[in-house]
Amino acid sequence: MESLFLGISVCIGLQFLLLSFFLFYKSSPREKLIGFLSIILAISFLQTAFHEYVLDSFILKLIFAGKKFVLIPPLLYLYINSEIIKPKTIKKHFILPISYIVAFYFLQLVLTPFYLHYRSEFKILNFLLVGCYFIFYLVLGHRELKKELANTLYVDALDKYKKFFYSFNIVEILIVFSLAITLILPHVFTDNYANMYESTVSFFSYFSFIWGVLLLFFFLSESHFFKSRTTRLQIKKSAELLENSNTIETTLHHLIIIEKRYKDPEFDISSAALKIGQNPRLISEYFREVRHTTFNAYLTKLRLNEFKRLSSEHSSIYDIDGLLSLSGFKSRSTFYRAFKKHFGMTPKQYLSK
Repeated sequence: MESLFLGISVCIGLQFLLLSFFLFYKSSPREKLIGFLSIILAISFLQTAFHEYVLDSFILKLIFAGKKFVLIPPLLYLYINSEIIKPKTIKKHFILPISYIVAFYFLQLVLTPFYLHYRSEFKILNFLLVGCYFIFYLVLGHRELKKELANTLYVDALDKYKKFFYSFNIVEILIVFSLAITLILPHVFTDNYANMYESTVSFFSYFSFIWGVLLLFFFLSESHFFKSRTTRLQIKKSAELLENSNTIETTLHHLIIIEKRYKDPEFDISSAALKIGQNPRLISEYFREVRHTTFNAYLTKLRLNEFKRLSSEHSSIYDIDGLLSLSGFKSRSTFYRAFKKHFGMTPKQYLSK
């Protein structure tokens, strides 16, 4: 069982290592960041297989010492912010983690006997500090995802990076704090907790197989080599949309809401674009990325609300055909389909109530 466990760890670690080459191939700054992240994860998975030989090999000490896991929080943060962050500010995010890594290199390579004597205490300290570091960058990233990135990225890209960023951080926070607690308990309470750390490590080791495979698939989807063959490379809203979004909002509001152009059955996205002097493609992008709907769906909702208003005031004067025409609907079948979808009943059932 142990050999199978080691084999799977090595397999996943080697795949992360191989994947890092794909991520560096024709890569953007975003892909380079996740490439470095892939290398750190490769080291993490491979460390299990080489654990017994680390103390006897200086090269293995260099590879696996230094607590490089502390690089993950800033890498995750910079990765999701790579479209908006300035290159000059990137370096400052690595001052603390590099200093941290150097300090542990000194402890593990120079003060080895001292480190081994207090190894459990250093592990607790490492887990607690790294956990707090993850929380710090989780808060920073959350602020960017809610504000700047929400206005900058396409909706589908924003949703994808939200899921990745939150899940990665939350999983790692749970792991490091759980390991810290199970190391602290034997010191505080009785020997009943002596084996809890080993049990926790075993549990998260098996969990890491599933987690590692999920991350592999995500990293593959982010590499230039695969992304160019499956999804669009552009994730940032066009400069034209970012520049004209407020203008489109204001002019469309006046045209559609104030002037009530939605009541005209012939009014569509082309006529709206002509009236406000914008490209129909840009208006369509605006509704999709800013309003999170479509132009037609927006008009349909307004027209349905207008039908409800008119039916409450003039149902004794007009029949359904007259009301739907006054509301801005051009087609009876379109109106019936939209009404049933939104209200769960036919217009006749609605009017009878």
